[in-house]
Amino acid sequence: MQGIYESDYYAISIPKKGQDPHGVVIPCKWQWPTEATCITNAYPQFADWAHDIKNPTFKNWYMYPESGKVMNR
Repeated sequence: MQGIYESDYYAISIPKKGQDPHGVVIPCKWQWPTEATCITNAYPQFADWAHDIKNPTFKNWYMYPESGKVMNR
């Protein structure tokens, strides 16, 4: 990507099948994972939800953080 650092921003494309998401929109205020904590460690149900987002079993994964691995509000 030529010129990527020549401006204050650059476009991030939508991930393709098999790539990790670049961002996730959470429908409420939630607790961010602590610095250097992977979201799958901060939210154990995240990976289950990500494998099948249509499965209602894990749709509220963001409501069940792992204690000590997220920022407190």
